[in-house]
Amino acid sequence: QTPLAMQILKDGKMLVAGSSDQTMLLWDVQTGQSVGQLLGRYSVFVSTVAFRPDGKMLGLGRWDGTVILWDVETGQPIGQPLKEQTDMIQSVAFSPDGKILASGSADRTTILWDTETGRPIGQPLRGHTNDVTSVAFSPDGKMFVSGSADNTLILWDIEAGQSLAQPLGKSHGVISSVAFDPEGKMLASSSSDKTIILWSVETGQPIGQPLSGHTSFIQSVAFSPDGK
Repeated sequence: QTPLAMQILKDGKMLVAGSSDQTMLLWDVQTGQSVGQLLGRYSVFVSTVAFRPDGKMLGLGRWDGTVILWDVETGQPIGQPLKEQTDMIQSVAFSPDGKILASGSADRTTILWDTETGRPIGQPLRGHTNDVTSVAFSPDGKMFVSGSADNTLILWDIEAGQSLAQPLGKSHGVISSVAFDPEGKMLASSSSDKTIILWSVETGQPIGQPLSGHTSFIQSVAFSPDGK
C-alpha cells in the first residue's frame, strides 16, 4: 500500500510509517526489519505522524480530525483519541521537550496538546484562511510556525498563545512544509509553486530569491543538522 506519513527518529535508528492500508509500522533502520508488532489498524487513514524527541511516544494525526498519542515501548495507544478539530489533521509536531504536541488541521486551526494530560492548552489557534498544512517548533521551544494552503506562514508565541506578528509575506503557492534551522534564526518553506523560500525569523522577510529547480509540487523540506 501507499505510505502516507513517515518520520525517522532523531538518532536515526528507527522509522515509523503510516499507510493507506490503515496500519502503522515501526522499522529498525539498520536491519530493515519491522520492530515488534504491527501498531494498530484503523478505520481511518493515519495522515501524519511524529516521534517525541525521546523516541518513547508517537503523535498520530488522522483523516477524521483526531489525534492519537502512542506508547512506542508497549505498542499501545495512550488514553482515548484527542478530538477537538473537525477535519483531517495535516501535520503534527512535538516541542523539543516533548511536553506539547501541535496539530494542524484542514479546519484551519492549530491546537497545542499537553502530552501528559491529553488536554488542549488554551483555545484553538486561528489566523489562517485555509488548511493548516504544516507545523514546526523552534529549537528553543518558545515559538512554532504554521504553514497553510492560504500561501502564508504564521509565527506563534507558545506562552502567550497568540501570533507574534502578521502572517509572513505570501509565497506564490500552497505551503506544503515548514522547518526551522537548528539555531532558530531561519525558516524554510516548500510550496506548490515548485520553489523553496528561506525566511528570516527576526524580520519575517524572505532571504534572497526563492530556490528553484524542481519541476513539480515540493512536498517536504528539512535542514541539515549543521544548518548549512
